Amino acid sequence: MTIHNTLFVGKVLLHFTQLASTNDYAFDLLQQQKPIEGTVILTDHQYRGKGQMGNHWESKANENISVSIIFHPSFLSPKEQFYLNIAISLAVRNTLAHFTHQKVQIKWPNDILIQDQKVAGILIQNLISSTKMQSSVVGIGINVNQSTFSDSIKNATSLHLSTGQIFRIPDIVQQLCQQIEANYLLVKKGKYKLLRTTYFQHLFRFQKWADYELPQSGNTKGKIIDVLENGRLVVEHKDMKGLKTYQLKEIQFVL
Repeated sequence: MTIHNTLFVGKVLLHFTQLASTNDYAFDLLQQQKPIEGTVILTDHQYRGKGQMGNHWESKANENISVSIIFHPSFLSPKEQFYLNIAISLAVRNTLAHFTHQKVQIKWPNDILIQDQKVAGILIQNLISSTKMQSSVVGIGINVNQSTFSDSIKNATSLHLSTGQIFRIPDIVQQLCQQIEANYLLVKKGKYKLLRTTYFQHLFRFQKWADYELPQSGNTKGKIIDVLENGRLVVEHKDMKGLKTYQLKEIQFVL
């Protein structure tokens, strides 16, 4: 597979029949050398894929996209690292919107939804020094042609299930690399306001009352007000005074 119409993302592309984890392979590369920025690790079958907080990512062989991309965002300080999350989330969202007319949204902090069902997940792992970002491994899983999911996977869909079409994996990888490069360059140019504005336009449940679950106090009505620079979610609650901020796993969406 060859990536066209990019400056650097995918110019080095390592394609494997199977890997345990593309993110793990990327980190192994980083320990051995400094791969050029935009190096892509792609596999037809990822059999020990990772989600956030150690969750498992299910992906059937030859039906989906499992990919990791290496970046060296030394222009970002550690406190600005969530802008990389914003850029990648928008890139994945835009890629999927290119192949479907259905509503595609970003669910904080790292999922992409089609019609409120999860179609893609993102796992960004950063190597950070005290003052700057050293390297980032951006792992992305996209459900493309998979038609069935195990009972343990809730609320999942794929491009095929949502459109009825069968897609060519290389076409989607090509679009993904172009979108990621374009959005990464916006971060590099410091276009934070533009990125945030676009992010909120596509953020699931932004400024809408909906049901959430808090581990300590159960169900609550909430409205997403903001996402801070550090990635924390800001929520207004009907039954609480003041705005509350949450990290991953401190609040759950009730779907």
